[in-house]
Parts: sequence; C-alpha cells; structure tokens
Amino acid sequence: HLAAPGVGVLTTAARGDCSLCSQSEDPTDWYRRADGTSVSAALVSGVAALVKSKYPNDNAVLLKRRILAGVDVISWLQPYLITGGRLNAAGALAAVVTISQPILTRVQYKAGSEKLFLFGTGIDKGATAIVGVTGFTTKQKGEKFLSRVPKSAFPSGVGIEIKLRNLDGGESQPITFTR
Repeated sequence: HLAAPGVGVLTTAARGDCSLCSQSEDPTDWYRRADGTSVSAALVSGVAALVKSKYPNDNAVLLKRRILAGVDVISWLQPYLITGGRLNAAGALAAVVTISQPILTRVQYKAGSEKLFLFGTGIDKGATAIVGVTGFTTKQKGEKFLSRVPKSAFPSGVGIEIKLRNLDGGESQPITFTR
C-alpha cells in the first residue's frame, strides 16, 4: 500500500551483555545502518503508534486510513503501490478521514434458519450487525447482508434494536424489530 525506508536506515545498536550486543563505551558505536523490510515495518509501526497517541479512540481501520491518506505521493511509485506514496508521519497525523455512516432501511428475520437479512445503503463489506448489544458478522448476498443470529437474541414480543457498524466505526440509526 505504501513505501517506507528500508535501505541504509540509521538505527540504534544493541548494547549490553549479549552475544550480538556492543560492549563499547564510545557513543559512535551505539548506532548502525540496517536494511530490509524489518526496518520498514518498524518505521510504519512507529507512525501507527504516533497516530494512535493523537487519536486514541481510532480503531485499526481508521489508523490505517490516516497513515495511507498521509503519504507523500511520488510519481515513480504510483505503478507499484496502491497509494503511490511513501510513509509520512506528519501527513498521517494531519490526515482528515471521514467515517462512513451506513443507512439501514429494513431487516427481515427467518427464525427457522436463524438468518437476519439487513437492507440498506453505504454498508461496508465486513460490517457488523449489532443486535441489542451483541455484534454478529455479516456477509454480503447481492443487495442485502446476511448475519446468523440465534432465536434467543429475539425474545417473542420484545422489541430489539438492530443497527449496522461499518469497519471504520460508523453506525446506522437503529431499527426496532419485534419477532
């Protein structure tokens, strides 16, 4: 999705009492150059931690969206990467992302097969059906979404609120359903 530095990155060297550790007292020996995806992954993880510290209520989906929205787009990277860009910590911290709010228009429940069908718009693939306070995974089936919900979640004659939650945390207005 993005590029991150992975060649000749200056990093700290291990110090202390281990076979690969430096025993040197000279501070210039406390650093080394490193290459590879392990270095890149550490940099991306560091940016994710930085973004999480600024937006502590963001879930993983929103953190990823902020990081990807904040890249520096570089023309020669565009054919190789979804974002066409390079990791940028300041860009990730400043990125504005919107939360998508699904619209739940109706529900249908088949008690015999314990299938809850949800209809609406703006629903993400992988959205969660919230029945009362319990979440159930959904699968897209054409224009509708299907969730397996036990009959016990719908006591006879009792109105239960149902809503949808997209992966980024956006939620629909609830619909009250009575079996």
